[in-house]
Amino acid sequence: MSTQRAHPGFGVILLLIFSVVLLAACEGGPGESKVKEDFESSLAQAFPQGSVRLDSFRRAGSGPLSDSEQGERRIVYYNATLAVERDVDLSSWKGMNLGALAGLFGANEKGISGLKQGGNKAGDVLHVHGTVTYVNENGAWRPVRTVQVPVAAPPPEDNTGPPAEALRIVDSIRSLFERIGTAPERRAIITEELEKAYFQIRLRLDRSEGALVILGGPEAGEYYQVAGLIAAALDKANMPSRAIATDGSVENLNLVDDGQGDVALVENNLASRAYASQPPFTADAAVPDVRALASLFPEQLHVIVRPGANVANLADLRGKRVDIGQPSSGTRVDAEALLVAAGLSRADLAEASERGLAEGLEALKRNELDAVISTISAPARSIQAFAAANGISFLSLSDTEQARMAEADSGYVPVTIPAGTYAGQEQPVPTVAAVALLVARASLPDAKAEAVLHQVFGGIDFFAAGRAAGSQISRSSAKTGVGIPWHPAAERFFASPQSP
Repeated sequence: MSTQRAHPGFGVILLLIFSVVLLAACEGGPGESKVKEDFESSLAQAFPQGSVRLDSFRRAGSGPLSDSEQGERRIVYYNATLAVERDVDLSSWKGMNLGALAGLFGANEKGISGLKQGGNKAGDVLHVHGTVTYVNENGAWRPVRTVQVPVAAPPPEDNTGPPAEALRIVDSIRSLFERIGTAPERRAIITEELEKAYFQIRLRLDRSEGALVILGGPEAGEYYQVAGLIAAALDKANMPSRAIATDGSVENLNLVDDGQGDVALVENNLASRAYASQPPFTADAAVPDVRALASLFPEQLHVIVRPGANVANLADLRGKRVDIGQPSSGTRVDAEALLVAAGLSRADLAEASERGLAEGLEALKRNELDAVISTISAPARSIQAFAAANGISFLSLSDTEQARMAEADSGYVPVTIPAGTYAGQEQPVPTVAAVALLVARASLPDAKAEAVLHQVFGGIDFFAAGRAAGSQISRSSAKTGVGIPWHPAAERFFASPQSP
């Protein structure tokens, strides 16, 4: 009896065929040529013509997303290599920054490598690891903008338990919560007091350790993230430093005045008001001891309007429902200055809402507001998400309105939000910006002030760290919008040709 045996390569061939079929089934969505074409369209928006060339492009797979009202959605991954052919500078305040570029390329801020603080030169190479999200409309794949959310950092591995006395206090507080039940007003009192206590404990511990205290802002914001990078760089340079989360500029200026903070990030307009004893820093609240170290990055004034609100210019805000920011915020000061530039006051508005950006955008979506004013570094992630989900419309400032805002040493700087910074924003938006200013007390020792400046302008790679606002820190703009006296160490630093 004879038998026949399959050719030894036959099984391998079947396996390869099966793999190709399986891969094709998993690799839905548009092919490489379509993805490359859409990337090149984004590339044309991102850089001036002729400054960057696409050297290589590879589609790197795809995956399904939850379907939308428009149809099936799919995310496609890609890797691209770009050659710089003419000098480009994403640190400049005049064009796209790292955050806007990441939004265009469907990447997070660390997915774009090769960018340099102070600009890239011809011959440099950039690498992009990005995505394009597509929706299938009647069999045709259309690209849509989405927002890449950064992955949260895990808790530290060396977390250890608190000592017994601290545990006793924590147990006492826990039992206090249990005793008062679910009464929200009582729980709010305990929470508020605990937050104050935690903040003071951190400050006292840092002071007892001799650390340089750098005041940032809310933990999710750019102020705190940049402060953290500065503190980490100083630590590595053998200057113990700590970044502290705060409520922002007003609190930072008060803490600097009280001697509880050494260095702080604040909005330049509020620093000028604190120095000159203007609201909200009148009388004893003035901070005459505050000194400038450097301007860091712009915070653009966004005027976001609801479609159908019949608002085409600032004058049209008369009789409208407008969010002007929370009390004591930098946005509130800027919104009131904006109304004055338009010949309006709060009394001319149908409603002067005080919700702030996050709640204001939600109210805008529910048609409860006609416009939201916010001063925040562009692109703001919350505005990116709103634009991607709902579309967006901004008011532009006229040349006259920009000039009125910038006159009389107000500290406002005329800027433009480049087209494509937000999804659906097809045109550049002329506006003004306040400036994030690094300040200190006049009594801060020169050596410490110089150490801070050396790290900010030479020791930190904000691009590699993925900080969109920090990537705009540059010596070329370090004196922009400063309306308070300089710290003497900063004057020498920027006057010295040997400085980084």
